[in-house]
Amino acid sequence: MKQMPLILSKDAFDKTNSHHKKILMSLLMTACDLASVTKPFEICKDHAIRCMSEFWEEAIEQRKQSVEPNPMYLPEKKDELPKVQVSFNSIKQSNKNIKNTSIH
Repeated sequence: MKQMPLILSKDAFDKTNSHHKKILMSLLMTACDLASVTKPFEICKDHAIRCMSEFWEEAIEQRKQSVEPNPMYLPEKKDELPKVQVSFNSIKQSNKNIKNTSIH
């Protein structure tokens, strides 16, 4: 994903390039995930459950292939997810406050 700003800055995005399309899709998926928190709670909750179910399934498949999945996506750690989300949002807010602080 770090390549996208470079691709865009050079006005080199090619919609027929499968690598460019994968990067764009990844960015769009991230944007959709982040935007879900702006929806009413029930919709946001449903979205979170669907996302985590997908991550848990992926973690199970990775283990079957002897690949160590991201610990956050392990089904047995699902009870820790609210703490992780609060921590993530706290860090995000903290970074936002730092960026919005001007020194005079």
